[in-house]
Amino acid sequence: MHRIGLLLLAVGGLAVLCLALWGYFVPLTGIESSVGALLAALGGLALVLGAVVLAGLDSGGGRGFLITIVILAAILTAVAGWFLLHYFIVLAALIALLGVLIAAFADPFPEDAL
Repeated sequence: MHRIGLLLLAVGGLAVLCLALWGYFVPLTGIESSVGALLAALGGLALVLGAVVLAGLDSGGGRGFLITIVILAAILTAVAGWFLLHYFIVLAALIALLGVLIAAFADPFPEDAL
């Protein structure tokens, strides 16, 4: 796995989690006390846990399945942020999506190609 991709995934997921919880608890955000904000926070937590689990997995079918689930979680969390009209959640979820794509498809050792 590519370390920078996993780092982007974890940071993006943590940002989603923090932004969604901030929107849920702070008054006058427009999404306070809404179920959608809690679901977005749950999506952020899933992204962070996905980064942690992917960091410990070797290649195999379980890794491919987990990458697919994390990609879906990032897309659906971005959609939740879009519906909440909280565009920083969308941006953070897209950063997490970029991270999982880098982690899944980038060469972790590009200097070996020389």
